[in-house]
Amino acid sequence: MPYKAFISYSHAADGKLAPALQGALRQFARPWNRLRALRVFRDATDLSINPNLWESVCGALSESEFFILLASPQAADSSWVRKEVDHWLSHRSLDSLLIVLTDGEPHWGPKDRTATSALPPNLMAAIKDEPLYVDMRWARTADRLSLNNPAFRDQIATIAAALRGLSKDELIGEDVTQHRKFKRFVVAVMTGLTVTTVTAITGGWIAWTQRSVAIARGVSTSALVQVPTSPELGVLLALEACKRTDASDAVEVLREVLIKARVRHEFESIIGQALIEQAQLQTQPFHDILPSPDRKLELRTGDAQSLHIMEAGTGRQITEFRQHSAEISSAAFSPDARRIISVDLDGAGYAWDTASGERIASIVVDAVQHGLRAVVWSADGSMVVTGTGDGSAQVWDAVTFRRIANLENMKGAITRLAISPDSRLIVTASTDERFHIALERDANVWDA
Repeated sequence: MPYKAFISYSHAADGKLAPALQGALRQFARPWNRLRALRVFRDATDLSINPNLWESVCGALSESEFFILLASPQAADSSWVRKEVDHWLSHRSLDSLLIVLTDGEPHWGPKDRTATSALPPNLMAAIKDEPLYVDMRWARTADRLSLNNPAFRDQIATIAAALRGLSKDELIGEDVTQHRKFKRFVVAVMTGLTVTTVTAITGGWIAWTQRSVAIARGVSTSALVQVPTSPELGVLLALEACKRTDASDAVEVLREVLIKARVRHEFESIIGQALIEQAQLQTQPFHDILPSPDRKLELRTGDAQSLHIMEAGTGRQITEFRQHSAEISSAAFSPDARRIISVDLDGAGYAWDTASGERIASIVVDAVQHGLRAVVWSADGSMVVTGTGDGSAQVWDAVTFRRIANLENMKGAITRLAISPDSRLIVTASTDERFHIALERDANVWDA
């Protein structure tokens, strides 16, 4: 038959227990490779809304092997439960009817049957002797009804054993066996998935790495090809190749493209499209207010030769610098805002301690005719670059303030400077509306 059992119950009394009972019977001693152990009918899950509801219920009763009555005073008073019991007694044996007592008091003797509150009158009339039943009155107030509850599991085993025609011990042993089979199956599946996942990830990483290198090499080749006819596109392709891989050949291609391209375009049009993210362009020169990287401090001009450190928001002055002998042309905070570099039109620069206002070091550019115009820190705070009005730039160690390199042969006063996050690119802009790029702090500079 399609159904092993039909559950008859009062929705008001056992709306919580009935679905728990149905689910537990489906799962108890379930073979690991099947969806359910038994098919159990319950109206809320197996009936669709239709005008011939009683005909559907009768069909389910006719297709069920056992009848499970959740006995309670509410069920005894229910007209639907009485009709279902009548139908079952008219077509089936009383031996296939199982009683699960959920509420009320059972009285099975001939003299006190009228005092029985849990069974409908038609069933009481049919019972000759005291029937076997499962007392689940405790379950009405239980918080959790699942097979993890030992008491509930034991009573489900009793009902399932009757439905399947097995002894209770035999059925419990079958449940343990199926549970072990399922655990072995899960372990096997998880092991297989783990091996497959690791293999897929490893293979994908290798493939991705190889693909990235191959794409970078292809882009590098395209960059060199594009240089004669479209130098701007060549620069963009070379930069893209460097972003896709750390391979040294991509950097060498970028160097070669920059040498060959000699692009002659306005500074912002190229930097804005190709280098702005890598170089983290900082606008120079400093005029009135320069905020610190963390936006907690502000550097402001006093007169032409003095600077003031102010607390952002409140405007409270923290310290003042007055060492310059000429007009201050530019200034910059270190990345951690603990130091400041300021430069003037006499070609002198000073490093200051932000908190105390003390001068840490001096930097002087010899034989400069138009002073220092711009200054910038590297992202890691290890390097400072200054630019002069004569079109040259100087690279300084930010710890010792010893000069590392000179960048020369540029035309026009340098007005802007930028250093890429990895400190491998130094970009300068000058008043002749050209930009220049130096690689890896090299003293050689290519006029673009």
